[in-house]
Amino acid sequence: MRASPAILASLLAACSPKLLARAPSPASAAPVASTPRSSAATPAPALPPRAPAPSRCRLERPPPVPAPPDRASTCADHRLREARIATELRRAYVPSLDGSVVEVRFGCDPLTEPIARVVLEHGSGHSGGLTLWRLTPSDDDPSSFAAHGFALRSSGQSQGTGGALVIAHALVPRAALMTALADALPAMTAEFRELAPPPLPRGVRGSRASVSSADFDVFIGVTDSVGRVLARSFAGYPGSSDQDRYLGVQLAASRLRPLLENARFERARPTDEERAFFVGHYLAALPRLHAEYAWWVRERFVLLAAELGTPALVPALLDDVKLELGEREQGGDAAPIADRRLDGLVTALAALTGWDARRDERGAARPVDEVARDYLGECERALAE
Repeated sequence: MRASPAILASLLAACSPKLLARAPSPASAAPVASTPRSSAATPAPALPPRAPAPSRCRLERPPPVPAPPDRASTCADHRLREARIATELRRAYVPSLDGSVVEVRFGCDPLTEPIARVVLEHGSGHSGGLTLWRLTPSDDDPSSFAAHGFALRSSGQSQGTGGALVIAHALVPRAALMTALADALPAMTAEFRELAPPPLPRGVRGSRASVSSADFDVFIGVTDSVGRVLARSFAGYPGSSDQDRYLGVQLAASRLRPLLENARFERARPTDEERAFFVGHYLAALPRLHAEYAWWVRERFVLLAAELGTPALVPALLDDVKLELGEREQGGDAAPIADRRLDGLVTALAALTGWDARRDERGAARPVDEVARDYLGECERALAE
C-alpha cells in the first residue's frame, strides 16, 4: 500500500531534528590536523665568524735598506799620508817566512765630499763590553761634531743579565776629527801582500805563526754628504793568519778612539733619533754578526736591543730565535749555549713587543725554549696579518 503524501510529510517532520543533530555541519566537522612544516627543528641563524684575538706581539716593519751608492769614479788623494802609514803597517805585520818582504798597497777611498757621519764600534770578547759611537756635524757648533755613544759596561753582559746600557754625549773638534780621518781612511783601504824569498839551496827556511785568545771586534763606517760609504770591520782573534784583515782597520780605530776616551757615560733614556740610528746599524750589521767568530758581538747587540731598539727589530730577533732553537735541539754542549742566547733574545722581545711571556699566571719562570716558541708563533702571526 502506497503511503499518502500527508503521512510522509508527518514522518519527515518527526525524524528531521534527530537527523540534523547527527549530521556534521561544516563548522562542527572534526578538526583537520595541520601539516607540519618540517620534522627537524628550525636552525638558528648563522653567526658571523669570530674575529681572531689581536696579536700580543707589537711590531713594526723594518725600515727599507738603502740602495748602495754608485761606485765612485774618483778617489780621495791620500798620497802624502800613505807612505808613512805603509811603514807603520809593515812594522806591525809579522811575516810567515824568514826573509819575506811585506808589501802594502792602498785601495780607493770614495769619500770626495765633506764627511757627514762617522760610526765607530769596538769591543772585547773577554771584557763583556761593547761601545758604539755616532759622530755627525753639530747643529749648534759648526766647528765641532756631536758624538753620541752607547755602551755595555758590565762584564756580566755576555751572560745575558741585561740592564747595563750607558749613554754619553760629547763634542769633538772638527779639526781633530779630520786629522784622525786623514790617517784612518787610507788605513782602512790597506791591502797586504807577503813576497816569499827564493827557496834556499840547502835546508828549510824558518817560518813562524802566532795566535791569541784576545778576540776583539771593530767596525768603522764613514759616510760623506752625497751618501758614499767607506766601511771596514773585523771580529775574531789576532794572529798571523788574519793580520791582513785587521791591521788596517785596527790602526784606523787607534786614531779615532782617543778623541772619545774622555766622554762620560751614564744611565739615560735614549731619544727616538738614537733608537732609529741603532736599529739601522743593527740591521745593516746582520751579515757580519753571523760570521764565525762574531757570536759574542751578536749577543751584545741583542742586549743593546732590549734597551735601545724598537719593534722594527722583532723580525731579526725571531730569525735568531729559530737559529738557537735549532741549535738547542742538537743537545750536548750546544743546548746550554743556546739557552743562554735564547734568554737574551726573549728579554729583548719582551721589551720591544710589550708582551712578557717569561712567567706563568702564578709568576713562576717558564722554560726559556717554551717562551721562545710562544714569541715565535705569536709574532709570526702578527707579521702575516
